[in-house]
Amino acid sequence: MTGMIHITLRAEGALANVLGKELIEYGLAKPAYLCNLTELIYLKYPAMADFSGKLKIAINGTVAPESRELTEGDEVTLTV
Repeated sequence: MTGMIHITLRAEGALANVLGKELIEYGLAKPAYLCNLTELIYLKYPAMADFSGKLKIAINGTVAPESRELTEGDEVTLTV
């Protein structure tokens, strides 16, 4: 499948400080998985490495594995 999906990344607490804002909109090529998004975040925001191993990730309010495929309109929340 080709095309793009649009997701919202919500960063809470100290993570919002690292990212510079609480909400970030991303357009990702299909198929897009949570691991693709986290790789992108770590590349764009190297200070996120300080939270490696402590990061909790939820998609639409439910904790999800990195192998989860993202879909149009998903909200990904990062917390520590």
